[in-house]
Amino acid sequence: MLAIAAAAFIAAAGAASAKPQRIASLNLCTDQLALMLVEPKRIVTVTFLARDPSTSYMAAAAAAIPINHGRLEQILPLKPDLVLAGRYTTHFTKTLLRKLGYPLFEADIPNTFDGIRDQIRELAALLGETAKGEALIAGMDAKLAQAGTRGGAKPIAALYGPRGYTQGRGTLEHSVLTAAGYRNLAAEMGLVGSRVLSLEVLLQQAPRYLIFNARVDKAPSLAMAVLEHPALTKAFAGTAAVRIPPRFWYCPGPMLGDAVQFLAEARQ
Repeated sequence: MLAIAAAAFIAAAGAASAKPQRIASLNLCTDQLALMLVEPKRIVTVTFLARDPSTSYMAAAAAAIPINHGRLEQILPLKPDLVLAGRYTTHFTKTLLRKLGYPLFEADIPNTFDGIRDQIRELAALLGETAKGEALIAGMDAKLAQAGTRGGAKPIAALYGPRGYTQGRGTLEHSVLTAAGYRNLAAEMGLVGSRVLSLEVLLQQAPRYLIFNARVDKAPSLAMAVLEHPALTKAFAGTAAVRIPPRFWYCPGPMLGDAVQFLAEARQ
């Protein structure tokens, strides 16, 4: 419905082209999808996170585009004809933009690859770039297929992040793990969604691989302390500890094909 409303707004404006020409993005994940689907000259702003190469897959493409921090006063002077945002971020700005009549697309957080495909197609259609959307999907699917040809045993792996959080069934992380040829410890324990897995239970379960899905260059914090516990370091030394580049992992998009390939190679 959001895509239909946005398209109608643009058409009613009587623009020379049906394609939005002044796209503003307020979310790291929409930043990256927009940069994959349209030429930079059609994007008037992306978030400051888009330029961070550790978490942004499209950091190089974002380097020359003005940045924002999700504030209304940063967006209005740019006169966007389409605003892209995340469903769970910048609530105040989104509310005011809607009241002012700006067309707004809210990206969700799919938990399956089918959901990613659907979202790419929806946004690509809104941007007038259906063919590019299909090309992105085809590229992702080719990487998934290549990872699937590796075969071999399916080892048990545990995802582990700040504060000891792991991801079970019903999460995108679970979909990535299984596509890469692993069995997800959290799912096999019956966990659904994001849950805390204590260090003691993790060590008792003794998965073959431990996959860290967090940046390791952040400042020290209590949340990150569990990832540096000596028992964890000893139990998962060498190739048993896999640190996936966050830029492959932070957003539900085509870059998850790279995440699957990376993990598939790690288990070989």
